[in-house]
Amino acid sequence: MAPTPQTPQTPQTPQTPHLTVSLPPHWRRRAEPDHGVLVHATAATAPASGVRPEVVVRCEPAGADVGVGAWRSEAVAALAARLPDFELEDADEYDLDGRPVAYHRFAHRGPLGDLVSEQWGWLGGGLGTCLTATVARADYAEWCEVFEAIAETLEPPC
Repeated sequence: MAPTPQTPQTPQTPQTPHLTVSLPPHWRRRAEPDHGVLVHATAATAPASGVRPEVVVRCEPAGADVGVGAWRSEAVAALAARLPDFELEDADEYDLDGRPVAYHRFAHRGPLGDLVSEQWGWLGGGLGTCLTATVARADYAEWCEVFEAIAETLEPPC
């Protein structure tokens, strides 16, 4: 289930950042994701839990004077206020392929049950890029390495 390179098909303009990310074969990508979303992809089939693993890559303006950890911590605090049964499980900052990255893993409740989300965030060029990977709690052990492999392939537009 190794990821394969895929590049967003959106036309590139000064307002549309370009990135490269590798997704597992046969994943389905939304043709027209929401505003600020560069990639929205789900596994082609759902595991026994009934929840398809999902990856979303967002890009947004970020102040030049903010660090990656502070930027993502603020976003995670907003999620904690919004998501039912939110529980932060891990938070870290490290270098991923020579770029500083903020990492968070948290549990929350979705319409189909208990979920785990992992987030990696990068800053650069006035932009913040966040990759969020979500899966049912029951399926997390099966998917966590796939999500990490996807994060390792992401080349943010910043």
